[in-house]
Amino acid sequence: MWNASYFWWREAIFEYYFKPEFAGTYTYPPVTTYMMYDPLIRANGKFSTIQVR
Repeated sequence: MWNASYFWWREAIFEYYFKPEFAGTYTYPPVTTYMMYDPLIRANGKFSTIQVR
């Protein structure tokens, strides 16, 4: 769990690792987040693709 005050007015980068099981090109949906007590403050990512060989 992350607290918004930790990242307030800074860039936040979250990385994760996975083990692909099938080759192909995949599209994954954007990340969407908002502040729990002030949902008008939001952050949205973008659609991206990944190619597994």
